[in-house]
Amino acid sequence: MPFDGVTLENTEAFNFPVETRPLFIKEISRNPFKMDGMKEVNPDKHQAIVRADTQEVLGIHGSRYKLRPFSDMLDNINEALSYSEADISDVDLTDKVYDGGAKMRRQIVINTAKIEPAIGDIMKFKIDMFNSYDGSWAEQYVTWAYRLFCLNGCTTADFSVRSVIKHTNSNWTRGVHVERINRAIEMFFSSENTYRTWIGRELREEQADTLFRRTLAARPRPGDATAISKPVHQHLMEMYDMEPPTLWGAYNAATNWATHIGKSRGATHNVERTRNNEVAKMLRHEEWQKLAA
Repeated sequence: MPFDGVTLENTEAFNFPVETRPLFIKEISRNPFKMDGMKEVNPDKHQAIVRADTQEVLGIHGSRYKLRPFSDMLDNINEALSYSEADISDVDLTDKVYDGGAKMRRQIVINTAKIEPAIGDIMKFKIDMFNSYDGSWAEQYVTWAYRLFCLNGCTTADFSVRSVIKHTNSNWTRGVHVERINRAIEMFFSSENTYRTWIGRELREEQADTLFRRTLAARPRPGDATAISKPVHQHLMEMYDMEPPTLWGAYNAATNWATHIGKSRGATHNVERTRNNEVAKMLRHEEWQKLAA
């Protein structure tokens, strides 16, 4: 079954050659009359992933690592989507490559799958794909609700379905992932009632304060289990003060913090992934569950 919505032809970002090559170490001679040499590292234990067009080493791995070009993952997801229940007649793509090609991210927003928990507050079904050649990101895809409350969009951080494919296992079963995508779509549409509950659930400022202290701003250390990051806590409370005093307002403040990075110590794309994970943990935390009950 053809998939006309998302194809590799829509982007050049991931179309570069990669290959495995043996590793060498430089042997420095102590004899001033003898030139330094190169010695091959045991090929049965190590291999290098090289971007062939730039000769850049993208990753070092053990012998069990199986090289799969980014295009393989795209083809697999495209195929699974084409057999799923998703209406893929209208999609938007965002493709990014980081660190010279060592990491990739593709975001697929399915415009035909949308909910509206509040009037004018629209969410769309989104698939977020990650992969890397350097081993820092597992090959995976995550489904989200993509909220359009600001011009650049804001990804909500509740994981519906997360699927990780190991690079030491090259097996891909289409039926398994078709089922997961179908389940994620079903969960997405059913979440509309959950969001409406949050919209109607009043939340006092001190309750929001406790929530953020125990979750996103928490930085426990030996001898002080209640320690927090004061800048994170202050930032979250400032954003909450601009929202309606509801559980939905606290949710908005959290997702805003997760997706609008500003200045940070690490690379923006890594910080965003970390913060999204933290918001997902917040939604599973006992403090949130108590407020949402």
